Amino acid sequence: MSKLYPLIIFLTLLSLCLGMFLVVPAQTVYADFTRYETYNTSDNNSSVAYGGNWLAQTFTATSTHTVSQVKLKLFRNDTPGTVTLSLKSVDGSGHPTGEDWTLGSFNGSTATNNSSGVWYTLNVSTVAIASGSQYALVLRATEGNATSFINWRYNDAGSYSGGNYEESADGGYTWTSNTSRDFMFEIWGGEPIEIVDVEVYTSAMEPGDWYFAIHYSCYPPAGYEDADPEKFYYMQLLSDSTILAQRPLAQWGYMPMSLYLSADTVDYMGLVWGGEYTVRLIGNDNAPISLAEASHTLEDTDWIGSEKWRLCNYWIIDTAQSMEVYYSTTLTVTQWDFGSGMEELDYPILNLLGGELFLKGTPGLYKVCPNTFYVIIHDPEWDEIDYGGSFERAHNWTTLLGGPTAQIPSALNATANIFNIDGKLFGGLAFLGLSIALMAAVVGKGVMGTAPALVIGVLVLTVGTWLGFIAYALMAVLSAIVVTLMVWVLWFRST
Repeated sequence: MSKLYPLIIFLTLLSLCLGMFLVVPAQTVYADFTRYETYNTSDNNSSVAYGGNWLAQTFTATSTHTVSQVKLKLFRNDTPGTVTLSLKSVDGSGHPTGEDWTLGSFNGSTATNNSSGVWYTLNVSTVAIASGSQYALVLRATEGNATSFINWRYNDAGSYSGGNYEESADGGYTWTSNTSRDFMFEIWGGEPIEIVDVEVYTSAMEPGDWYFAIHYSCYPPAGYEDADPEKFYYMQLLSDSTILAQRPLAQWGYMPMSLYLSADTVDYMGLVWGGEYTVRLIGNDNAPISLAEASHTLEDTDWIGSEKWRLCNYWIIDTAQSMEVYYSTTLTVTQWDFGSGMEELDYPILNLLGGELFLKGTPGLYKVCPNTFYVIIHDPEWDEIDYGGSFERAHNWTTLLGGPTAQIPSALNATANIFNIDGKLFGGLAFLGLSIALMAAVVGKGVMGTAPALVIGVLVLTVGTWLGFIAYALMAVLSAIVVTLMVWVLWFRST
């Protein structure tokens, strides 16, 4: 038997490694920009913006899309200070009018002073604009003066047909058109409404429920960025044309959301796991502009099952990190200073801002994945946890052995997924096999031990079910040992 110790240790480590590393997280999806409206050639002059002298280029949206990025050809004179770009509607005379929707700003004093100008890219606050409508890009440098100003390059014989050069000498109160000129500009964006990803989990909050984890993009129409999206758009679950579930859109932007069906609802409606269903994002009759609906037909790979660990460790974090890239901000934490230096966390977790966004978009998800929403504040000797904020995570033995984000349950579920069975069932079978193997060993691997072993196995499973997930977590460590013992009892003992 002593010769088998290295094999037992090797198989145990191999089992854990398979469980931890054979799971491939979903590929992170980033939003790409497309160039829509543009006039970018043959510039031969420039106009200045400072103080109350504002400049604008009107344009016509050739399709319904977002404005997410704007490129302008600019240069500076001296130090004009903050330069602001905004969007306005256009009145019947072709002039900018109405509410000024700020897109973004930059430090004009750092722009080039080369009079040929340089193309500058502004990642702006994303808004949606409607096909066929006319808008104006408005540029100003109110901190500037007659010697410190920003220059916008233009063509004095411009051929852009969707709009023209505009200027104002009184801070945008009145405007003068020059239809022969066009400023150098490019407008980039994307689809104003899209369902990026959907994953469906069962038994997330109660046995037999359905939890739809949804990653979407839906941007406010220009002029409505402060309006409540719940008034205008819905996320729906449909079977053919029948709406099974509906929830008002939680927030604008590139965001997470969820739909939830309780186990009773699933049973009452007679829904079939893996059936033909569609998730749809759609505006209602009050929507400011008509946006084409976004639909996602659920595929086989979208039906995940009861693997809450995957929801917590991968879907949430992948979505948050995708949002980080899109918004150029930080939503997750990957390491923490425990007092002895920075240490890498086993899994990234949401920071305060990330937690707030997911709490709003996916209500109830923090109950499923509490450790994913928490920031570790203090960890002295794995007890007496000090909490220092709205989101805390107690790093203790429970996070190691129990809970959907613990390492051992993750290994158990991942290994079981290879055989397309539930992690708890896999662990239960391992304990059952252990009982059979040990009883068979006692009676010399005869069948006399089978019945008592089955009785013991059922008792173990019953107790394990009563104790909850921690008991099953321990099975992940023992499963490889069980297989080895069975091989030894049923094979090596016979040779």
